[in-house]
Amino acid sequence: MEGTVIDLEAAHHEGHIRAAKDVGVTLKLEGALSSVPGFIGGPDSAVAEGIYELSNKVHSADFILSRTRHHYSELRETMRIEVRPGFEDALRELRGGECFPTAIGSLTPRRFAELLIRKSGLGKLFKPAQIVLKEDVRREKPAPDVFLETAPRMGIHPTEQLVFEDSPNGIRAAVAAGSIPIGMPTYNRPEVVTQLVNAGARRIFFYWDEMNVGALVANLDRE
Repeated sequence: MEGTVIDLEAAHHEGHIRAAKDVGVTLKLEGALSSVPGFIGGPDSAVAEGIYELSNKVHSADFILSRTRHHYSELRETMRIEVRPGFEDALRELRGGECFPTAIGSLTPRRFAELLIRKSGLGKLFKPAQIVLKEDVRREKPAPDVFLETAPRMGIHPTEQLVFEDSPNGIRAAVAAGSIPIGMPTYNRPEVVTQLVNAGARRIFFYWDEMNVGALVANLDRE
């Protein structure tokens, strides 16, 4: 949900950067993408650990994580929350022309997810039973749990599932579930593309409205 459908990556990354500054670490986006594990796609605990390793280690990773969440919460309250351009059209094409069942698989905690779902309008597009959140699974990505849960909710086997993800860990989770992973990053940068390809992405799109759903499905069927 976060990143792939709702572009909140700028707020996430700014939260990490501000938390790093709180413990004396100066981070810039360009360097953090390659030097801090999980900077794209998380989990936030892994990013906090990465910042901790770069710091003087006076403050714990848990403290850094708490600062990240504080800053992100402040940013989220003031920013506009909406789905990425072209998402609703792609969703209609998937559900209509291709007759695909759909679901959201997210490791966002429910208390935050409900705010995002309400503000973005996703609650009008997906029923509660179609939304899997952090509390619904045991292990985080790159473990496959979240996508092993979305598939039966759509009445399909995980190997029949097409997963759109913006992060390497999300792609790895889809691969581990036996699903078909499609990269949908929020940043059009070489290092981001490389990470997604290395994780196992079968296709990569930077925008929902550049994707021809029918052509994508037909090409994947031929592979």
